[in-house]
Amino acid sequence: MLQTTPSPKPFRHLIAKRRPTTLIIGIRCAQGTVLVGDTKITDTTGGEPTYRAKLTIPLEKTPFVIGAAGFTDLFSEFNRKIPIVVGERLREYQIKNIAQLVETGMSHDEATAYVMSESIRLSQTQEPPAIEDSKPVEKPKAALPIPYVYTAENFLDDCKGLIRGVVEQAETGYANPLEALAVIYRPQWKTALLHYIDGRGRESTIDFYHPIGSGSPYVKMFFDRLYRWDRPLIELIGLACYAIAFTARVAKEAGVGYTITNPPQTLGVLPEGACGEFRATNMPEVMADLEKQLEGFTAQIAGFKPPVFDLVPSS
Repeated sequence: MLQTTPSPKPFRHLIAKRRPTTLIIGIRCAQGTVLVGDTKITDTTGGEPTYRAKLTIPLEKTPFVIGAAGFTDLFSEFNRKIPIVVGERLREYQIKNIAQLVETGMSHDEATAYVMSESIRLSQTQEPPAIEDSKPVEKPKAALPIPYVYTAENFLDDCKGLIRGVVEQAETGYANPLEALAVIYRPQWKTALLHYIDGRGRESTIDFYHPIGSGSPYVKMFFDRLYRWDRPLIELIGLACYAIAFTARVAKEAGVGYTITNPPQTLGVLPEGACGEFRATNMPEVMADLEKQLEGFTAQIAGFKPPVFDLVPSS
């Protein structure tokens, strides 16, 4: 009887069945920085695809946005783990801060309440919601510094480390089986920067726009012609949706798609630091209109007639 031993690499048995998927477009302009992504989740076992959001804000009410692309199983693993990794680092910092404040003479309860309120204040750009408490703990008159604060650099480090770990486990043989775009608000500059992270965890800052995923080759033809730094953000989001529609409907890229009920998703950060999802109530009509505009491309491709060449024999 033939015996096999399970692979210590949890993704190795999927290598032959998967391929890079997804299209996420990162955009910076004068009005903000956003990620726009498709919603198609390809089934690695050959089943029907599903559709859901791929972009995420791992730390609630914090202006950090992340979107990963590549093999479905890898970016799904990244999306599942990144909130856990970020949460663990934040809790570690909170415990250290509480210990520091207790050493100044605070009670443990006072230190805990103070650290939790300061963690919320420092992590978001808007005032935190009121916390219902029958006996709120008053802060000391003089604000005490918190030595450990979860920063933008911490978030980048966590994303890079997790990508390296997921890719090393997979051993796909591909240079970039998993990559990501991150939008991170920098309060000292009053702007959100766009970062690209490759499959080896190397990071670079993007000045204007950058696509990732299997559909990325089709984006350049639109953005090279139509992108401008001063163009309204809503128009650039529309251009990204147009590129996604072209990739899915005209180029027929199998790893990219959306439906009327699960249209392209947009998350981003505005210059003042407000962060969240950009939603349009007329999104079904918008995507239907874009697809109608693309019918000309499809007709031209379908009506292609090969040219007849008068070949001259070489001497």
